[in-house]
Amino acid sequence: GKTVIGIDPEIADALEKKLGVSLAFENISFDAIIPGLASGRYDMAMSAMSDTVERQKQVTFLDYFSSGAGIMTSSSKANPARTLDDLCGVKVGIVKGTTEDGDAAAQSAKCQSMQKPPLEVTVFASQNQAVLALQSDRVDAFLVGTASGSGVAADSNGELVMGAAYSVDLFGIVFPKESTELIQVV
Repeated sequence: GKTVIGIDPEIADALEKKLGVSLAFENISFDAIIPGLASGRYDMAMSAMSDTVERQKQVTFLDYFSSGAGIMTSSSKANPARTLDDLCGVKVGIVKGTTEDGDAAAQSAKCQSMQKPPLEVTVFASQNQAVLALQSDRVDAFLVGTASGSGVAADSNGELVMGAAYSVDLFGIVFPKESTELIQVV
């Protein structure tokens, strides 16, 4: 509960060694990252953030991998959702400020255009909260990046299942718009 692990901390460790600097990390809510960069509070962010045209209006990305968004479900559910169309009328968890937030809104509109009920979306501040909601049956599905979702599912002792990606995006280290020199160094 104290040591951050995963691809971003490993890349940060490598950057520290290669550049001979120390990086200071702050754990903040996902939706506070871009405002924090834009205000100058942070020099860069590493949080598996997808590189979207909308976000590029506010920040600059240095992309380092591609991954998709998928649907995580509980293995105890008889008919887990496999596609976004399977989510009409289903209780779905998302993390605030993620691209899956927009995916859920778009799918709700699509469901309604097909004369089906919209998604019943619950927004969480963190991935941990959304996973807990899925495990406790407060939501029936969780829209999440397949890279992190696959890791969570693998560590769940078979309790959770990560579905195939329904979209694929580039992800990157994120910088304030005016950080061209730092971007070049990184």
